[in-house]
Amino acid sequence: MPDPKRLTDPKARETARRIRDSHWALMERMRDRTIWVCPWNKYRMEEGPDEVRFDLISGCEWFDWVGRHQDWFHVGEWSEGRRALPMTLTDSGREAVNNRSAYDMEDVHGGLVEPGYVVTPSPPAAPGE
Repeated sequence: MPDPKRLTDPKARETARRIRDSHWALMERMRDRTIWVCPWNKYRMEEGPDEVRFDLISGCEWFDWVGRHQDWFHVGEWSEGRRALPMTLTDSGREAVNNRSAYDMEDVHGGLVEPGYVVTPSPPAAPGE
């Protein structure tokens, strides 16, 4: 299997920044409660206040992040009714959110066809920007 394609252009890095920021935002929502996560909203279900429904690509990016940090998440049993998984943060996950600068520049991995792509996010915006 060839190595994933390394993307380095500014647009790809900005996109990776938005992806990573969305990961942190979802983890913030999970900090003290369960969020039901639909990895692929192929049935176009409405998103409830305690849910997030991904499209296929975004779901792949999210679950790659989850897989790289399994100790941060507790993933419950699939609900056929919600077509989603209940997810909460572990103590390690809450610690990661509090110390996100240690993980914020980790590569984003994506793509639907192997070997996919890897891109380092652009640096986060400075406060006030």
